[in-house]
Amino acid sequence: MEDFPVYNQNFNNELTNENDFISVHLNTLFFELQDIYTAIFIFRVVDSEWDKKVREKDVPNYSTVRTILYESLVYRVILGLSKIFANHKEYSFSKATNQIEQIYKNNSEVKSTINEIRQKIDSSPMIPIIRAFRDKFFAHLDKESAMSYFRIDPTSAMKYIDCDEIEEWLLLISKLYKTCFGTGLTRKSQMPSKDDIIYTFFWR
Repeated sequence: MEDFPVYNQNFNNELTNENDFISVHLNTLFFELQDIYTAIFIFRVVDSEWDKKVREKDVPNYSTVRTILYESLVYRVILGLSKIFANHKEYSFSKATNQIEQIYKNNSEVKSTINEIRQKIDSSPMIPIIRAFRDKFFAHLDKESAMSYFRIDPTSAMKYIDCDEIEEWLLLISKLYKTCFGTGLTRKSQMPSKDDIIYTFFWR
């Protein structure tokens, strides 16, 4: 597309000030992370069920649909987390906290929460690995990884995903939202049941 902004309309005109934008953006990050958490749960249920079927010698026939759905969960997780924890130049969580710091520069509680967030970003073992996987396999394919891509199962990236850390990020985003707007963010969707997941992936 030559003129992408025409296709991808910007709805900033619906917002009255910067606070509105920050509110919308933090909500978006929070619910994106919630959906990622659900995708991880689905992936791990499918993985566990597959291992069980292998042990019981009840492996189902190959299914293109099941395989593509299974691998798409990995892309959902890695690219979704990459979007949230991208470097400062992209409109990531880090960039949002920088903007919030400027808007609420006289609010000590906001500053304290932002410092907590930055310390966690700097000390996270998961975030740099996610960025590396994104740059080498999922969003881009550099020369170094071009041949490896066909030899390495992309689902291997999931072993580096830490659900406990994602829970902590959900709490931190909610905490930041509360310090800015006086109310926390709460999860709005229910986790699927294991039975529903197994039926969806393994029903023949």
